[in-house]
Amino acid sequence: MASSTYDAWDARYNRPIVGGRVTNPTTGVVEQAGTMFVAGPPSIEAIWVNLSASPRWQTIVTSLNCPIDDALCQIASHIQQGIYSIVSLNASAYSLKIMCKSEQSLEEMLQSIQTLKVQLNEDQDHEDETSPTHEDAPPVASGGEGGASSGPAGVEEEVNSSV
Repeated sequence: MASSTYDAWDARYNRPIVGGRVTNPTTGVVEQAGTMFVAGPPSIEAIWVNLSASPRWQTIVTSLNCPIDDALCQIASHIQQGIYSIVSLNASAYSLKIMCKSEQSLEEMLQSIQTLKVQLNEDQDHEDETSPTHEDAPPVASGGEGGASSGPAGVEEEVNSSV
């Protein structure tokens, strides 16, 4: 499985950070990357939507810093473990949308996704020990009752009312 050459984008220029450096889009000069960075391509925007008749959560969104092939392999392990079943799946290089059915609680699902992200980061670390890594953005979830709360392992979640 191939490893990406960069993990984040410089927030100042909205350009990929490669080897700790970024190209200034105005001057074309390669500069040291700033201290502010954002997840973006090659990060994958991953979205889970729960289509169960009585969902305990509705939508979870997060970014994954890995090749799409690696993410799909981890999704397959979720299916094998019975965490959810796929209704529809759409994947491209930088986008993953999973329409699924799950009886997992919001906390259980957030923990499963956090574990998936840790496993993907471990796979990346073993593939390319010299590639710089940055923290993934935590998952954001909606479902259940109104308000905001903190999920497992510091994962923040946004919770909206469901009907």
